[in-house]
Amino acid sequence: MTSESSSESSRGERRVIIHCDDIGMCHAANLAVKELITSSPVRSGSVMVPCPWAYDFVRWLTDEKAAADSARAGTGTADIGIHATLTSEWATYRWRPVSPSATVSGLVDPDGFLWRDVKSVATHASAAEVRQELTAQIERARAWGLSPTHLDTHMGTVYATPAFLEAYMAAAAEHRLTPMLLRLSPLVREEYARAGYPVEALARFSEAYPGVKLDYLVQVPATPNYAAKKEAIRRIFAGLPAGLSQVIIHPAADTPELRAIFPGWQQRVWDLQAFLDPETYRMIDDLGVRLTTWREETARA
Repeated sequence: MTSESSSESSRGERRVIIHCDDIGMCHAANLAVKELITSSPVRSGSVMVPCPWAYDFVRWLTDEKAAADSARAGTGTADIGIHATLTSEWATYRWRPVSPSATVSGLVDPDGFLWRDVKSVATHASAAEVRQELTAQIERARAWGLSPTHLDTHMGTVYATPAFLEAYMAAAAEHRLTPMLLRLSPLVREEYARAGYPVEALARFSEAYPGVKLDYLVQVPATPNYAAKKEAIRRIFAGLPAGLSQVIIHPAADTPELRAIFPGWQQRVWDLQAFLDPETYRMIDDLGVRLTTWREETARA
């Protein structure tokens, strides 16, 4: 079977990357992702390099002891990327750019932190500043010892304008990272247009990019209780289309730190609980969905 026919064959099956967003955002997030990587089938996630606990996670992942234990614990197969971070959204828990603030002043709010929302970044920052900061985040993580597999986006900020998207793609290409991009099916076009993203520019970049692309992207939603969270997860996996999907989760351990940062802290604790539960993976297997990673998909492309 040729690589082209192999790719077409794989498009017919339902493959999914379970992706831990916001690694390094806080200690509670790190505790959760470390547990998932060592105690569950989850392998993928991305690090928010400007955040206070990013260094802790990268050092854990690259620690000599972790490397020696990787065959047992699973850390050697971890699929960790850079979560391009251009916003700092919480009320009092904030972070700054990796670049010197004076060199990316359009990314910095009056308090000296990254802007809280995507619209403010799009209004004040230039594409050159975005590319500089993405490069700084990638190089900082590599200097710490991380070998990232992919580049994605916190709060979708790199998709906010065509110029930002071009900077994102250029940074990924320069650093040989797989960028998170979607094939723009009618459903995806409708969802992105409703969210205010530049759909035609996204379509152009997606069509031109020859590497791995997602067919569908979905985030586990907030729910009123844990039973509803489990049911929402079941519905997501049951409804995944053929091809490659990514299901985004935000796992975190229940700690005083998490409760102080995030009013909806319980949602992140339930994400962790659900994806530590072997019943979740039996459900996924029964639905005929195969787990994969950015590393695996890039290697087979």
